[in-house]
Amino acid sequence: MNRLLSFVVFLWVLSPLGAAQSLEGDDLDTEAEPLGAGYHAEVTALADAGVTYKLYIPHSLAAAGPMTQPAAEGDPEDGPPPPVTATAYRSPRGTPALIVQNPGGKPDILRYRAWAEERGVILIGINKVSNGMPQHNKPRYQDATMRDLAERGVAIHPNLKYTIGMSGGSADGQRMARRHCGRFAGLVLQGAGDPPTGDDCGHLYLWVLAGAEDPIYQFTDKRRRGHEEARERGQQVRVTLYPDLKHEWAPMADQLRALDWMLAGSMLTHPGLADEERTGYRRNLLAQAEAIGGIKDVVRRRELARWLLEVEPLWDEPTIRIGSEDSLAGGWILWTLERSRQIRDLNERSAFLKDAAAWAESLRPVGKLGSDRVLWAVARADERDAEARRDWTLRQQYRQLRDQQAQAGLDPQKLRPLIEAYSTLEEQAAATPWAERARDAASHVQGLVNQAN
Repeated sequence: MNRLLSFVVFLWVLSPLGAAQSLEGDDLDTEAEPLGAGYHAEVTALADAGVTYKLYIPHSLAAAGPMTQPAAEGDPEDGPPPPVTATAYRSPRGTPALIVQNPGGKPDILRYRAWAEERGVILIGINKVSNGMPQHNKPRYQDATMRDLAERGVAIHPNLKYTIGMSGGSADGQRMARRHCGRFAGLVLQGAGDPPTGDDCGHLYLWVLAGAEDPIYQFTDKRRRGHEEARERGQQVRVTLYPDLKHEWAPMADQLRALDWMLAGSMLTHPGLADEERTGYRRNLLAQAEAIGGIKDVVRRRELARWLLEVEPLWDEPTIRIGSEDSLAGGWILWTLERSRQIRDLNERSAFLKDAAAWAESLRPVGKLGSDRVLWAVARADERDAEARRDWTLRQQYRQLRDQQAQAGLDPQKLRPLIEAYSTLEEQAAATPWAERARDAASHVQGLVNQAN
């Protein structure tokens, strides 16, 4: 990387205005040496030497002009940072931030570095907060971290904070947000944690990524009722239940999808934002939608469009317009079909198209994207091949059984009928990969039933 690019950081990132409104950061002396763009592997809090944290300030936040601050040591060098659009709106109140925690007390924030660069989000990893730390000690480390960032002049937006973690790290993020609900916007929960219930928590975005076979974070009827109650309070709650996942991280692609969804949605709806902020963020998102067509990489073009199409507050914008063939929604159809033509394997192409159609239908509780008719037609054309048609049928049957298994949880009465159903599918799928999958699933369910007895 050109080393000159390393000597840069936004003046507004260092702004005392934003710092003065940071979490637990009122009335602070901000004369401490500011932190530069890049990765800081360990920062020690000025007012509490026992508190340390990791920090990543994206280079994409760098403003054109004089470069004043050195980059952090150890910043990964994998090419120049992406350009910043001159007309992009940035709130004078500060930058959105993602807070990462994990049960071992050593969060890995660099796994989200590429996403942070593209979205302009500061990454914070709170060290030492772990499953082994007493609960009453954790707020000291969490709040001291945010206070230290304010004292150093890193202007975190007072309302646009997000948390992500796994297991104890997920629960610690949820508890931190519950203590300061008005200052948070979204949570990705994995392996622990439920929607906060405070009076000022009704604006939150939450996406739960859970494993149906997680023995610790069990997806019970009580937990489902809690999600419905959260929706009644006004919270935006999504749930992805993975049939094969245990107590572990969800796929990275799904984590980033959840972060994208809550980041864009909360920028348009958080009650703590000023009208000019919402207007500015909306203008940014629409500008990105208009620019997508100029991206040469069809995969990237399609995924960026998918991200913006999931932002419900934008659905009535002419640029986005769900159901309109000449909007971003229409472009997504064309890019999906273009991408499908690059997939040579007939079975993979058919599965890709039908997954895309199913996603398109999910965008609205009622109605369709207007695109799925095209997608289904192409998928059906591929299915004229007998082998592809059989593979798709078996795939759908297996998926339906896995969904039923996820809903059954650990209830032996609900699990028993699935043993015979999997065995039947194994016979129907003879000489295909689905036979082995059905046989393994039947054996696994039998084991769950035996344990329950």
